[in-house]
Amino acid sequence: MTNRRRILILSYSNLSTDPRVIRQINSLKNDHDILAYGLSPSNISGISFLHIRPRNGRTVTFHHEYPVPVRKAFSFIIKNVNRIERRLGKLKRDINSRSNDFEKRYWSDERKLLVKKLSAEKFDLIIANEIDTLPLALLISGGKSRIILDTHEYYPGQYEHDEVWMKYNGRYVHYLCEKYMNKADAVFAVSEGIISEFEKTFGVKPLLLTNAAPYAELTPSGVDENKIKIIHHGASIRARKLELMIELMNYTDDRFTLDLMLIPTDKAYHSELSKLAAGNSKVRLADPVSTETIPHTINSYDIGLFILPPVNFNYRHALPNKFFEFVQARLAVAIGPSVEMEKYVRKYDLGIVARDFSPKSMAEELNKLDAGKISGFKRKSHMHALELSAEKNTELIRSIANHLLN
Repeated sequence: MTNRRRILILSYSNLSTDPRVIRQINSLKNDHDILAYGLSPSNISGISFLHIRPRNGRTVTFHHEYPVPVRKAFSFIIKNVNRIERRLGKLKRDINSRSNDFEKRYWSDERKLLVKKLSAEKFDLIIANEIDTLPLALLISGGKSRIILDTHEYYPGQYEHDEVWMKYNGRYVHYLCEKYMNKADAVFAVSEGIISEFEKTFGVKPLLLTNAAPYAELTPSGVDENKIKIIHHGASIRARKLELMIELMNYTDDRFTLDLMLIPTDKAYHSELSKLAAGNSKVRLADPVSTETIPHTINSYDIGLFILPPVNFNYRHALPNKFFEFVQARLAVAIGPSVEMEKYVRKYDLGIVARDFSPKSMAEELNKLDAGKISGFKRKSHMHALELSAEKNTELIRSIANHLLN
């Protein structure tokens, strides 16, 4: 394409650590001029960055989990809300019952300021990451830009395990999806289960854009029968129940060790995990590394591990970055029976799937492995690394963008 176009990418995330946004930028940067809006710069050369902070110095989006003390306080209120309402003359506490209230809630001073700043500029294409940037994209566009929504996850089920989140955000998120999703020119989602749910609930069928990682020029490392190294990397998020993987090591034989390479997203929970790990000689916490270096860093391990109990819809249908990074690192894969991940493990013979999400069931499967079986799984990761890389996704992003721009 000879004619460079101007693209705006909107995301309420740290752009330097958001693999999905990074892949969007890298897919389009050579052909187009990109302005990225987020909580921190992408650190990708040649990409302009914009961040407007609200007056209180904080950026708050609806999709973050509430801290434990806040959840407990709100839970108490929710459980006693009928008694409280009677005492206060049946005061209606939920102010979000009408669509007008949802619109007022959405249009914060920060968002109004961003629209004022950017609506005068011309963008040929706007990529909205997650539903909370789509109304922004539409208003900034004013009908002059094509719009891509990358959903990332299924919003109404994102925190269905958290009664407080569902009470104060569930209907709000459903409203945003119902009103705005069908206004995008193209929509992406990360897994087949999430695509089906969006289509069933909102009548919009996204295109499948997995979280596949870029292809890494690596080969499988050797396996020491007497020292089998397991790795898990990701964020310290309480709902993921990462402590199960630490408990797992109580039931594996002495050949196995586990390294947890965790970003301290929830500092209190991260501290709890650190203490648990310190009490188990087979578990170690490793320092996190940048997204693009993960496959090379973990290539020396043998097994990539993820036990993700299906506490909400998105966890039931998770197909995360780390799964594909395990493959690019040429590791064997060990997972619980997570629907989407299991499809890939079975189809490509990448590793083992425990019968349930308990530490004991995973330990049973791990203890059956020997060096030969693990090496075989690692060879299968190597064999399918290109097919399961981001190359196809890069082509899809470029194809859809160019189709809309032309």
